Amino acid sequence: MFDCIYAPWRSEYITGSKIEGCVFCHIAKHPDQDEELGVLWRAKHCYAVMNRYPYTPGHFMVIPYIHIDNLEGLDPAIWQEMAALTQRGVGLLKDVLRAEGVNIGMNLGAAAGAGIAEHIHMHLVPRWQRDTNFITTIGHTRVYGVDFDAIYRKLRAKAKEYFNERSISMKCRSLDELQKLLDEFIAQRNWEVYHRPKNLSMSVAIEAAELMEHFQWCDKDPQDFSDEEKREIGEEMADVLHYLLRLASVLGIDLYEASKAKIAKNRKRFPVELAEIMKKSGC
Repeated sequence: MFDCIYAPWRSEYITGSKIEGCVFCHIAKHPDQDEELGVLWRAKHCYAVMNRYPYTPGHFMVIPYIHIDNLEGLDPAIWQEMAALTQRGVGLLKDVLRAEGVNIGMNLGAAAGAGIAEHIHMHLVPRWQRDTNFITTIGHTRVYGVDFDAIYRKLRAKAKEYFNERSISMKCRSLDELQKLLDEFIAQRNWEVYHRPKNLSMSVAIEAAELMEHFQWCDKDPQDFSDEEKREIGEEMADVLHYLLRLASVLGIDLYEASKAKIAKNRKRFPVELAEIMKKSGC
């Protein structure tokens, strides 16, 4: 007589509908099935979803909507959002599940152990002291002692607190993303013909002058400006930045790299030691 294992929940795996093609793309394209698919959160470029075959309870993944199999080809803005979601996801696991540690990482390519190599994804695996016992070592079996749906509901209920835009600052935060938005805006209106280097450089100076008008005959301290004044100043500052970014785009200049190079150059021109000497001499 053989021992019988009663596991009726396995019937869902056997009789459930099978997803054709890339599983991650299917999840990306079906927001109406979020609860069924175990989605925790959807951001602009990526989403967080529970791992149906977890290493430990609470194991979830951060996945870009775009179907891509290599990290080096991923848009920097998407990677920035993946990193932000991962960072906040660690906090979610520690606070909600009381995880004592978290394994995070990616298996890039089948040779590296990726189960779905054609679509990159980031794993977040919560860990606790002594969560690997003798059954894993001797029987090569993981014991999942917590109800999957209960864990999912618990994490999903708190996900908004950790993954909303204000929490992870995923609004336009990179020069590359802002430059793309500007380039698209200009192209849609066929304004490229007017954006010659001379015109753009003059526009930078004109907008800078309009910015200066807010401070003409004014010697306020920063805290003395009203919200309305700061809004108007912010608009003028944005105009200056926009024309600078457009000029960089037209000339093919990487402003990020140019800024880093300039800072490095100024470090040599104005060493810290010199600043200390000037401070001591009262200059």
